[in-house]
Amino acid sequence: MEWLNHTNNFKALSAVLANNKFVIALLFISIFYMIKYLIVRRIKRKSKQDKRLQINVVNNIFTVLIIVMVFNIWSEEIQKFAFSIAALL
Repeated sequence: MEWLNHTNNFKALSAVLANNKFVIALLFISIFYMIKYLIVRRIKRKSKQDKRLQINVVNNIFTVLIIVMVFNIWSEEIQKFAFSIAALL
């Protein structure tokens, strides 16, 4: 019967995350920054030459990924905001 309690906790957590886009966006951003940090650290340790180019490529890729993910998470609200601005004009 304890497994049922765990599934109810999981359902409650997933319901909170589904309705709270700010938490999801922060979660994605923090996960992406942790992954980026680990990759950059590995590049600094392993690579003997041309570290700067590799680090810049990794930084740019992760920045674009973060922008795309946050835009996807908030796209509905951005669309509503754009419609409200258009209605004012």
